[in-house]
Amino acid sequence: MKLRIITLLCCLSFTFVASAQACGGQIARKGNGNVVHAKSTTPVLKLIDWNSVKQTDIELIEGDLSKSLTFLNSLSETTSYIEERPMVQNLLRQNLYNITPNDLIQYKKVRSIQVEPYGIFLYDFFNCKFSMRNGTIFFQKTTGSQRKSGYIYRKDDKSAIFLGGWSVNDEPLTKYGSDNSVIGSLYKISSQKLIMLFYYGNSFELYEFSR
Repeated sequence: MKLRIITLLCCLSFTFVASAQACGGQIARKGNGNVVHAKSTTPVLKLIDWNSVKQTDIELIEGDLSKSLTFLNSLSETTSYIEERPMVQNLLRQNLYNITPNDLIQYKKVRSIQVEPYGIFLYDFFNCKFSMRNGTIFFQKTTGSQRKSGYIYRKDDKSAIFLGGWSVNDEPLTKYGSDNSVIGSLYKISSQKLIMLFYYGNSFELYEFSR
């Protein structure tokens, strides 16, 4: 009788594991031996909900590549570090490619290029990371005195939207909608390069990413 019960339990256990694997689930075991389903860690990009975005911010990111180029081209030849203009123009003029979540998490370095009416300022590469948080990709610049952090949402196949905020050094992170609120656009301009553009109207900042 005992042998028949043990055989039945073994069959049921095999059926449970096989069914879970057939459905694409991953099986993990807790310390007490109980079988549980492991959560998926596949990175995803949620589609943006435009109802959560201020109209004035939507107007900033509409055509931000061409608007930034126009502003850049309008700078006087006497502007500080104007010799950097061709490099920035090249970044803004590249073809755009499909963005996938797996692309993003590979990038660990970022540098800021700030374009003001009085100069073009390039900074060193600092550490950053893309990770999963609250069901979508979260970006954070983790070193350097000027830091941005926030969520990345899919706009279309060739662009994404950054909604977040800025902070200084080790200050607490800030959110979109706060006093330090920031909106930006993320573009993939080659198989090895991403840029994030923050257009402000009378200036812009460009994040250039490196693996």
